[in-house]
Amino acid sequence: MSASRAFLLLCCAHLSACGGTVSTGNDQAGNPPADASTEETGSIAPSCNCPAGQVWRNHACLSTLDIGCGQPCTAGVTLCGQYETCVMCAASSTCGTHDCLSTCSPTELHMGPVLPDSLRVVPTSGSAGASTEVTVYGFAWYIGALGYGVRVGSETIVEYGGGGDCAFKFKVPAHAPGRVPIFVSQYGSSDSWVLAGFFTYSAGDIDQCIQPGYPCTAAADCCSASDAPVSCTSGRCRAK
Repeated sequence: MSASRAFLLLCCAHLSACGGTVSTGNDQAGNPPADASTEETGSIAPSCNCPAGQVWRNHACLSTLDIGCGQPCTAGVTLCGQYETCVMCAASSTCGTHDCLSTCSPTELHMGPVLPDSLRVVPTSGSAGASTEVTVYGFAWYIGALGYGVRVGSETIVEYGGGGDCAFKFKVPAHAPGRVPIFVSQYGSSDSWVLAGFFTYSAGDIDQCIQPGYPCTAAADCCSASDAPVSCTSGRCRAK
């Protein structure tokens, strides 16, 4: 499947788009190029066109719950919310276009807390028995005396110590086929953990579930696990 087709499916399947980090060849807003996207299956929405006067917000720092249609902004004029700034190229006309529009995004670094259902992982699957690089988006990561811990299933694999952008990368260890939850600590590995998403170690099959934070129509659509239950609540997959 082409990269452009994968990008369009990602946008329209969940009425969302994934973000990125300025350290990996992304655009001015920190969004990744189309070939950095990954397919996440789900019910395809009939349209992701925004109402007149709104834009498709897709910045890397945006919470997954906030990706979608919203208000544009004008730098130096629009008063954005707490921790937010008016960011150029943080939005587009629709989820399938790449025009450079501005919207408010939470780019000011802060310790948190990292709210439930705000994070997302890319990619969401990889080969069983192999290590895969995964990126977490959805927060303006602040790094001070502490870092953010990452847990894959029950295994804590890293404490992230770098900062300064809207994403960070790590490698999930090799694992037998199956779906595992990925958690990120709120701030420091001793703090409580927030579900960032699910990663499927694939033996060739495709996991059809919808990741946390994205639109859903039924609880059965949502990725879930016994140690990380998720249900469809108010039209979104949300951690219980």
